[in-house]
Amino acid sequence: MKKVLISYLISCACFLQAQVWTSLVDSIPIDGRPSFQCATIDSVNQVLYLGGLFCGINQYTTNAIIKYDGVNFDTLQQGIESDFPGWVSAQIRTMTMFQNKLYVFGDFTKAGKYYFRNMARWNGASWDSVDFKVPLYRSPKFEFIHNGMMYVSGLDSIGGIAVNGVGRYDGTNWSSIPENHNNTHGIDHIQYFKGKFFKAGRVTLASSDANLSYSDGTNWIPWVGVTGDAAKTITGMKVIDTLLWVYGRFNSIAGTNCKGLAAYNGKHWYGFGQGLGGSSYQTVLNIDKINGELYISGIYDKIEGLDNSIQPKLATSLAKFDGEKYCLISPPFDNYIYGTIKFKNNIYSYSANLKVGNDSVFGFLKYNGGYPTVCSQKITYSLSTIGLNEIINFGNIKIYPNPVRDRLVFQIDGFEGHNLSLELLNNMAEILKIQTFTGGQNEFDLTELSKGIYFLRVRDSQASKVFKVIKN
Repeated sequence: MKKVLISYLISCACFLQAQVWTSLVDSIPIDGRPSFQCATIDSVNQVLYLGGLFCGINQYTTNAIIKYDGVNFDTLQQGIESDFPGWVSAQIRTMTMFQNKLYVFGDFTKAGKYYFRNMARWNGASWDSVDFKVPLYRSPKFEFIHNGMMYVSGLDSIGGIAVNGVGRYDGTNWSSIPENHNNTHGIDHIQYFKGKFFKAGRVTLASSDANLSYSDGTNWIPWVGVTGDAAKTITGMKVIDTLLWVYGRFNSIAGTNCKGLAAYNGKHWYGFGQGLGGSSYQTVLNIDKINGELYISGIYDKIEGLDNSIQPKLATSLAKFDGEKYCLISPPFDNYIYGTIKFKNNIYSYSANLKVGNDSVFGFLKYNGGYPTVCSQKITYSLSTIGLNEIINFGNIKIYPNPVRDRLVFQIDGFEGHNLSLELLNNMAEILKIQTFTGGQNEFDLTELSKGIYFLRVRDSQASKVFKVIKN
């Protein structure tokens, strides 16, 4: 392996904007712009791994991955490679430490001397020879670790085992989650929170990606709606402390105003002030809890009305939130910030940036502070009550008989004059029937449907509730 001493770089490092950032990389990687897309820490060996799309760090050849001990960079053999037709280079999109080994996921066909696709394992000294048998043109993505198992999405099979969009791995064997899904690409993100699995992704093949569902242990149940423009999307979900955080590019979730960032505590959805603002590309790409505060990274002009973006295109793109106010902590950036991470008492950002303020950088930066911090006023919370086991904003709802043989009666009292949408879905989340309703009593004719489990989703402009229906 090639060891890259960067003490020379530190001694002449480019201290940016009154020493706010130290640029740690001085290279001309692919297309002149490195893209550091993910990072994780090996706490046993005290190294930070960086992955993304690049082919050189400080004039040394390394494809898509490198490690850093706080002073030195070190290559992982030659990194990863790709020989897929039409691909410019290999890239790593997500990574994690699991059972003291590094797992990487992305677009590649070779790790070290071994040929296999899109998932590989580094044991601390070399790439392992294990082939996880990822199907051609599938892009597995690390999601989370729970109860001693690693969850990976974006798959229809893994290790020769058929899976329903998500595979789970105990370090030896792969298994499938029990939830049915008609489309492996319908799971963009998945998290486990308070005893249930939650997913972001398409409900049907024709629906938007920006939908949230939960699992009843067997099926995915369509849950709450996400509003926004035509490009609305959920870019990630994380469980931090006692909340399920959802972030991306959207205006509201479950009727709660929450531009780009929302949180769910098991009963209530919370929005935090105005959220993102500015031009149409506003997106939160990652959130990270550091020193008790939430660091919000992505690409956006404003947050809670705070704005230090300048022309040419230099966007705010990084702020922190202490639960009461937002603060800008840096000059603006010229591209995506994929995340922040704390390592050996220092804060780092990893990104696709070539500029911070008026200074040139190459994507991996150490934070020094010293920026004249500007903070918002104390934010106001928006809130909606969207629990899983309660009647939500609809008065008294009754469905009967259940199980049903032919006609299902739907009755709601105290809601006359409001427009509701009634949707009957099968266990693949496909909408079979849909009609509007303004209160009182209504019926669904289920005579022609086969026996099985169905779902009746009731929604208005702000919230929804789903009922399980058994057809005999």
